[in-house]
Amino acid sequence: MHGVSLLLLLLAAGYLGWYLAKRGAKPTRFSPKKKTPRRLPKDYIKGLNFLFNEEPDKAVDLFIKMLEVDSDTVETHLTLGALFRRRGQVDRAIRIHQNLIARPKLETAYRLEALLALAQDYQSAGVLDRAEKLFLELIDLGQHLNISLKSLLSIYEQEKEWGKAIDTAKLLMNKSKVDMSVRIAQYHCELAEIALHKKAFDTAERQCRLALQHNLQCARAQLTLANIYFTQGALDGALKALEIIKHVNNEEAFKLRATIYTQKQDQAALTRAIQDMLEHHPKMHAALEAFSQDKDIDTESKIKTLRELLRETPSLSGLNELIGLQLQTAKAEVKEDLMILHGLAQRLQAEQPDYQCSECGFYSKQAYWQCPSCKNWETLSPAGSNNDKKTQQ
Repeated sequence: MHGVSLLLLLLAAGYLGWYLAKRGAKPTRFSPKKKTPRRLPKDYIKGLNFLFNEEPDKAVDLFIKMLEVDSDTVETHLTLGALFRRRGQVDRAIRIHQNLIARPKLETAYRLEALLALAQDYQSAGVLDRAEKLFLELIDLGQHLNISLKSLLSIYEQEKEWGKAIDTAKLLMNKSKVDMSVRIAQYHCELAEIALHKKAFDTAERQCRLALQHNLQCARAQLTLANIYFTQGALDGALKALEIIKHVNNEEAFKLRATIYTQKQDQAALTRAIQDMLEHHPKMHAALEAFSQDKDIDTESKIKTLRELLRETPSLSGLNELIGLQLQTAKAEVKEDLMILHGLAQRLQAEQPDYQCSECGFYSKQAYWQCPSCKNWETLSPAGSNNDKKTQQ
């Protein structure tokens, strides 16, 4: 048994012993003035034996049975249950909170606290249907609204029930006045992408329009609209949507623009798009993306651009690209050394994350619209570029 868990139960047992002794020592009008020592119940001693024999489940059950739930002990139950949940021992937390709820004489306020705690237990255990049911019950009762609604949002995001997430976010925004417009827009974008995958283009476009109603600056909605039009062959419509977000630092959007210009055989427009990207996002990843899209940029121009950017923002990816370009024109006596450096830079770059969350610092090799760590939306951007406009894929 873990030391902290043992200490936790020993503290609870100590409190229980003190409580029982105190209760037994209370004088009544029939008792003599001289107090006589009261022996602790055999079950209490038995519970301690369970603890020291590393049988905590039996100890918990026994202590729960012994503790009378009243105003003196209910807080102990709730605290102990919360501690068990935080320690990952959710089954014990569930038993404690279920025991509280089962007490018919429990005060209403404490019953509501226990309901919330039990819902949180189920959520921690991954029993999301039971957690959802209890959170909805609390919402119907008008109790613990903020935490219940936020917990429901987390469940619906995890279960990808975007329709329910939209309704819950709207209710939370109405009840708490918290701005949920960014999240609601992202939920509509999720529905739009599902519809696009099914080639339900009208539904997908409608969801994008709804997203933009909640967040006019939603780059994902415009990007999804562009993908809808592009999939249907409406290249001009796709470019119109992409034009709105051309200053947003999003790799997917730039690649789609480049693909469309290539299909239209419009080299001049592609060159302008690359120049525009480098002007508004003078970062290494922007230059590398531009180089990959425009094959007409000569080697010397690429080397010059990379040198300037590397002086401003040192980057393994930029160094790797620079060495690779120099290998193309290097003399024989330095080529072998450059190849060694190139291989080293490639290995180091492979270990380097490409994206970072501006909220929690989470690093990733791929982009997400929702941070996998802190669950915030629109917070991942190319690593080292969090001063740019936030974006995700």
